Amino acid sequence: MGEWLGRFFDNSEFMPHGKCWSWEPWVVWSNVISDVVITLSYLTIGATLWWFVRRRRDLAFDWMFLMFATFIVACGLTHAMEVLNTWNGYFRIAGVVKIITAIASLPTALFLIRIMPTALGLPTPEGLERINDTLREREAGMRLLVENVKDCAIYMVDPQGRIAGWNLGAERMYGYGAEDILGRPFGMLFTPEDQASGVPECSLAAARDEGHFEGEGWRLKKDGSRFFADVVLTPANRPDGSLQGFVKVTRDITERQDMLKQLEAHRDLLENTVAERTRELNESQEILRLIYESTQDPLMLLKAQPDGRLEVVSCNQAQAALVDRSADELAGQLVEGAIAPPAEPLLDALQGVIRDGRERRLERHAALRDGERVFDSQIIPIKDGPGGDTHVLIASRDITERNRVEEALRQSQKLESLGVLAGGIAHDFNNLLTSILGNANLGTMVLPVESPGHAYFAQIEEASLRAADLTRQLLAYAGKGNFVVAEVDLNRVVAEMTKLLAVSISKKAALRFDLSEIQPKVLGDPSQIQQLIMNLVTNASEAIGEETSGLITIRTGIQFLDESYVQPLAPAFPLEPGLYATLEVSDTGCGMSLDTQSRIFDPFYTTKFTGRGLGLSAMTGILRSHRGSLKLYSEVGKGSTFKLFLPALEATLEPHAGEVEQPPWRGTGQILVVDDEAAARSVARQMAEGLGFKVLEAVDGREAVEVFRARHRELVLVLMDLTMPHLDGREAFAQMQAIDSTIPVVLCSGYSEMDAAQAFVGRGLAGFIQKPYRFSELSSILRKGLEGH
Repeated sequence: MGEWLGRFFDNSEFMPHGKCWSWEPWVVWSNVISDVVITLSYLTIGATLWWFVRRRRDLAFDWMFLMFATFIVACGLTHAMEVLNTWNGYFRIAGVVKIITAIASLPTALFLIRIMPTALGLPTPEGLERINDTLREREAGMRLLVENVKDCAIYMVDPQGRIAGWNLGAERMYGYGAEDILGRPFGMLFTPEDQASGVPECSLAAARDEGHFEGEGWRLKKDGSRFFADVVLTPANRPDGSLQGFVKVTRDITERQDMLKQLEAHRDLLENTVAERTRELNESQEILRLIYESTQDPLMLLKAQPDGRLEVVSCNQAQAALVDRSADELAGQLVEGAIAPPAEPLLDALQGVIRDGRERRLERHAALRDGERVFDSQIIPIKDGPGGDTHVLIASRDITERNRVEEALRQSQKLESLGVLAGGIAHDFNNLLTSILGNANLGTMVLPVESPGHAYFAQIEEASLRAADLTRQLLAYAGKGNFVVAEVDLNRVVAEMTKLLAVSISKKAALRFDLSEIQPKVLGDPSQIQQLIMNLVTNASEAIGEETSGLITIRTGIQFLDESYVQPLAPAFPLEPGLYATLEVSDTGCGMSLDTQSRIFDPFYTTKFTGRGLGLSAMTGILRSHRGSLKLYSEVGKGSTFKLFLPALEATLEPHAGEVEQPPWRGTGQILVVDDEAAARSVARQMAEGLGFKVLEAVDGREAVEVFRARHRELVLVLMDLTMPHLDGREAFAQMQAIDSTIPVVLCSGYSEMDAAQAFVGRGLAGFIQKPYRFSELSSILRKGLEGH
């Protein structure tokens, strides 16, 4: 590289121009001086063009000036090289400079040719002069027009807010001559209060920022008087976009303002007159208005037309709300549009009142937006006089809640009577089952497994246990059951209820079961879960009815519910995300409307002609007690689906590996068995003897107390019935405690523990067993009673 540069700047190979000119002084210096002058001229021209372009930003072809300046400077450099090469032969450098000059000259020439058509289209000096003359004429005309406008004040304001122009209209309006006002701040034309609050400056700022400003306000004349003005302020900009000033146009609208004030005064007078007349009219109708508006009961006044139609004269808002309209809308309308459907019963009663002129009373149902309501309507005819128009007043009272409370009271009384009946039936039935179950249990223990009779005893025992479950369901339905927590297999519960469900549904309905392969197990009360299934299946059967065939499907399963799924569940308590066992009952019945769906869980609500008690409302209580919920899908004409969710047991505890089975428990000593039923007493004695006890018997509470008093030192435990003649279990227990409170007493009864043992709370009762019971259950409660003491 260095060698190449050395060769590039080496001039020893070339002969300078001076030598070619034989160093003749005239030739040498004429060329040198000419080239120096040309070089300086070219550089000066280029620099001048560059400076000119930077100063004039509005040039249409500024890039052409810059290209030409570059070309001129390059030409100047070639002449400078000629001066240098007069004495030194740097012809290689001169060649590079000429190449640069050629590169600059060629595009300059091409672009100059390209813009020639446009340049030729530019106006000539004569054309520009004609344009300028036209603009000056227009400007003079506009100035003359503005200066001679007398109805509007038009003047200029410079950017600093000083008045820079003033027409005759402004002079006539304000009273100032041009010589008095030019150069002074335009804020002097505003009132002192506007000047103090900065209104002039704000108007200029608004016009500058938004491009336009309009407003109204008071202005001052030279003599100090005021006039009301409508002003328009517009900014005026120079060609380069800079602000030249503002043009302000002002019109005097004082007369218009005075006319507006007069109109307002007339309007106020008219309004006061109307208000006075209205007040007088309102006073004349005050009594009627108070009657209408002070009551929440619907009221409506009707007028009978000659053709028999009834027209609404007026009604209160309570009546108008029944049909979702205002009282004003109903006034003058026919009565049919003011009655909530069905309207026929009330219309028939109205025609009867018009016909015979006698008052009538009617209890009617009305289908409203928020559901069906019941009204007690009193229809009163009003005669204006002989030959006068007939009016009818309808006064209604909403008695829906009253009827509902009365129905709830009747249902409550029915449930109370049912509870008494159910308790008595369950007690007696359980005494019978105690004998049947106990003897069957003893039979299975005595007979060997291979004996043919063993299977019969097992079937009797199973049937007795199911009968005991039925009595517990009866007690639970009557409100006398207790919540028994156990592991419940939904598949098994449904399977066990198959026959009961089949005889409980309509003959037109068919049952279909879709039970999960994975056993859905929950922790709860089996009898209450059975009640859930029974209520849902019965409800589905009634939805299908007796007229058409239908299908009821019972489905079980396991489902994991996340946060998004548990949010819309209702009506039980909200669920936590997790694993749930599902019980789904669907039907192909009539389905439910949205209004019915919103009320099916209300106590005593029913869509049937007569209700059946708590119905689905009892189901929500059971769901809450089991920490469950439900989801309802229903559509009119397409059936319904109730899907219940109960917390699932994720795993069943298995016996620990290596756990050694313990031998059956046996007792020692003598116990007293007290029961007025000989069969139940016999079963208890045999089971106790089978456990290793010696047994004393008593047939009632009085005999039991006598035996206890005589032989309590020999006794280790007392097993006593609750309901007995002479002395019942409570009285006998109290007397035994007074004799010896160290002997444990176990109570047995056909009633549930909740009802039977509540009188013994805090009094030392050793245990409770509900009839009927099996051998294993008696063994467990006797062991608990003895070991607890």
